[in-house]
This record gives sequence, structure tokens and C-alpha cells, in this order.
Amino acid sequence: MKKIILSFMAIFMVLCYLLFLPCKVDATVTWSDIKGDGDQFIGVGLGQERKADVSDLVSTAANILTTIGVLIVLGGLLITGIKYMTASPQEAAKLKSRLIGLVIAGVIILGAFAIWKFIGSLFENSTGTQKPIKVEIPKDTEITPTPKPTAGPTATPEPTATPEITEEDKGGMVFVAKYDSWVYTPKIADIGTYKKIPLVIYIHGGSNVPRWTERAMVNETNSFPKSLYDGDAKVNALVVSPCSYDANIPDLINKLLADTEYDIDTKKITVTGHSTGATKALSAALNNPSLFASCVLVSYVNFSVNSPATKLYNSGVPAYFIYEGSATDNGTYTPKKRKEQMKREIESLNQPSIRFLDVVGTNHGTVQQYYRKAELWDWVLEQSK
Repeated sequence: MKKIILSFMAIFMVLCYLLFLPCKVDATVTWSDIKGDGDQFIGVGLGQERKADVSDLVSTAANILTTIGVLIVLGGLLITGIKYMTASPQEAAKLKSRLIGLVIAGVIILGAFAIWKFIGSLFENSTGTQKPIKVEIPKDTEITPTPKPTAGPTATPEPTATPEITEEDKGGMVFVAKYDSWVYTPKIADIGTYKKIPLVIYIHGGSNVPRWTERAMVNETNSFPKSLYDGDAKVNALVVSPCSYDANIPDLINKLLADTEYDIDTKKITVTGHSTGATKALSAALNNPSLFASCVLVSYVNFSVNSPATKLYNSGVPAYFIYEGSATDNGTYTPKKRKEQMKREIESLNQPSIRFLDVVGTNHGTVQQYYRKAELWDWVLEQSK
């Protein structure tokens, strides 16, 4: 009987060594590693930046605790086995129960290790391996609380921080605080034969960015204000870009008309916008048709207004619908469906005052590059009330 028990004990010790220790325990794990993982785990609970996956912490704890447990069991088996071989029959009977208990303890420890690993895999599947993104925001950047995005993607992404631009008047564009807008003024020589200056109101997109900061208006890649600021777009008109897409457009225009600094041609006022801004521009044009000579809608995808092209035509406001070439359907947000619908509606109207343009090679964030095209502004400035 002693030989059977000793043989079982030896086999158990060898299996633990061969199957568990070499492949489950990282020899490089130190006390500082354990302490560091513990601090990180506590830090996550306190809202600090996460430096390690939860699955890593669980796996480390499982490895360390199981290693300690196995070493204790192996040590106990070794000591008890030696005593068992030299003990009297009465003492051997007592030691036999201890040996069996130690073997059972070893089985329980290994089973617990399997449970730990299973929990770790659950954490790994739920959290993934992607690390959090840390965004640096300049100290002088204005931060405005914004509501959570509604269904559908952001029409224009949150502008990322860029180096401060020092030339405030670059590209003929300056920020005018009393209008909460960037104002682009063309050179007098570019106005040509116009006795008064045409006016273009641009409304930015971004369903979760109702108000852009001053810098965001001229930092966002591919946007119309960015193109004007950099001088990439040339428009022979006064262009006013409100920081808020909820700005009262008729009220803003009335203030501009009353401003003696600008001699605006009331017969040549255009409203335009991108994505969410296009929805705002359409609303302004339909509610005030006598105010606008034209309306340019870039990536307009709102379905709340039925037959927008027909309504603009009936109101007497010429319109230009511009869409991205790579528009695709995505859940409840369906730019491709809206684009095709608008194309059919405009083709059925067959009126030169309502136009449709599909810009090949662009997407929702880059179709704004069409604002740089001279042919667009040639058409806009031809329109007059």
C-alpha cells in the first residue's frame, strides 16, 4: 500500500512540474510586477488611465496564486512522504490521510486555476485589446458641452487640435466676434463689375458639434472655411461662416445688411451647408425664399423633408445638390439611398434651376473639396433675385 501511495505522489509531483510550471509561470514575474499590476487594477476603479488589460491582471493573479499553492502542496507532499516511509504503522495511518488531503488540495488548486483562466478569457473578450486614446487639448481651446450623437454617423468629425495659426488675416479671412463667425472678404479687384458684394452664408456640419470653436472652423481638413483661410478657394463674394449651425440665419443676414462696413447685394444672397449644415441651409431657404438667390446643399441626407428639390423649385430658389461618389448605406443612415432619391427627383423635374452633381472619388468628409471649384461659384454668382 505504501508503494502505491508513494508512486501516486511521485507521479503527481512530476506531472505538476512538467505540465504546469514550465508553461504557466513566467519566470520574469517579480514582486514589483505584481505590485504594479495591482496598482493599475485599483487605478482603473478610481477612473485613472488604464495601462493594462483587465485580462492581463486576472491572468497574472491566477499564475502567481496558483504557483504559490502548487509549491505549498508539493512541499507538503515531499515532507509528509518522507515521514510516511519512516513512520510506525500507527503514525503511517495518520500520515496517509494527510497525503490524500494534500493530493485533493492539489486537484482543487489546479481546478481553481482553470476557473481563473476562464474568467480572464471573459474579460479579454469583453474588453478587447485596444488601448484608450488620449487626446491632447490646447489650454486656450474653448470647450462647449455637446449632446450625444443621434442615430447615424457624425456628418463632420470633431476637429482635432492643430498648431496655433498666427496670421489672423490669412486668406482674407478673420473672426468677427459680434457675429460669432469667420468672415471672408475678397479683394476689391476680384469683385469685377459688381457694384455691391454678393453674400454667401456657410453652415458647418457635425451632428454632435452644434458649435465649433473659433479655431476649429479654420482647422478642419477639407472644410469650406479651411479652404478659404488657406487661400485654396477663391470666391468673389463675402462669405460668413457661423461657428454654430443653430445660428439664426435671417437675423444674421439682417445684422450684416445693417453693418456699414459691408455693402451687400441683397439680390445675390446664397445659403449653403454640408451634411447637418445642409439640412439647416434647406430649412433657411424654404422658410425665407424671398431672401435667397440660391441654395447649395452638400451631402444633404435628411429624410424629414419630402421632395426638397421640388419644394425649392416651387419656392423659386435655385438649388445645387452635391453628393459624395462613395456614398453607401449604413444602418439607419442611408446617404446612398438619399442620393439616388434626389437624383430621380431632380431628373423628373428637368429644370435648369435645380441641379444634381455626383462627385466621383469623394466621401462624406472630402466632398467639401468641391467648394474649391470655380464652376460652382460661377453658377452661384449668376443667380439673382
